[in-house]
Amino acid sequence: MDFTTMADVILPKVTEFFSLSVERYISAAIRGLVILGSLYLIFWTFKRPALDRYRVPTVGAAKPNPKKEALLTYASYVIYAMAGVVVVLAAKYGGHSMMYTNVADYGLPYTIVSVFLFLFWVDTAFYWSHRLMHENRFFKRAHATHHQFVNVTPWAAYAFHSGEAAINAGAFMVAMLVIPFHPLALLTFVIISIGFNGYVHSGYDLSPLSWRTNPIMKWVNTPTHHIYHHQRPGYNFSFLFTFWDKIMGTEMLPTLTLAHKEKEAALAPAVPGIPTAT
Repeated sequence: MDFTTMADVILPKVTEFFSLSVERYISAAIRGLVILGSLYLIFWTFKRPALDRYRVPTVGAAKPNPKKEALLTYASYVIYAMAGVVVVLAAKYGGHSMMYTNVADYGLPYTIVSVFLFLFWVDTAFYWSHRLMHENRFFKRAHATHHQFVNVTPWAAYAFHSGEAAINAGAFMVAMLVIPFHPLALLTFVIISIGFNGYVHSGYDLSPLSWRTNPIMKWVNTPTHHIYHHQRPGYNFSFLFTFWDKIMGTEMLPTLTLAHKEKEAALAPAVPGIPTAT
């Protein structure tokens, strides 16, 4: 095959790859604007005084930098978009696709369960890659881009170094290549991921203190978990769930918000000889 023939074969595919990547990027950018933008408006722009009780305090005098967070997040979307296109082209040219459009092919129960399979997969990959980025000198340099933000806002959700974005997008790409999924199930997973990621970076923890001992909710990550991680990086490496942190002994969940402190004080047993507040 001569150079001209190779160019005729390769260039259309390269053009297609970048064309699809632009389409995917626009979709990702719109989702981010709607979901992360809404969370930013709620917690940082139109914030009500009543929310102050749920603020997770920031160590030191670090100032929020939402503009830089947003720029890095939108840069990360480029890599996520490309990862999605790889899956599309693998189906078109490689004949490999795990997507099905008829729910009856796998059944409604599996279609619902598949959302949780994606959540479990991504959470597991995130925990171990995240921990590696803190313990390996090479990867730590890339992760420092995200950890420059201490007083975080929802825009920090995907404020990654390109290397870290590639690792996270790669885990998502592998999931799409091995787990059978319906498009609506995948979209549900994506919306949950973006919304949850924005919430744990919001700076506010609305979860009741009782969730810490609830048989189900104690396995769900909270903004206190993740914001404390930004302040004390040796703990809380998980994304969505807490089971890996619990299993590996890396969970740390202090009482930080005023709402939690008030509830904790109300539940504490009275000390003899000390009058209680009325």
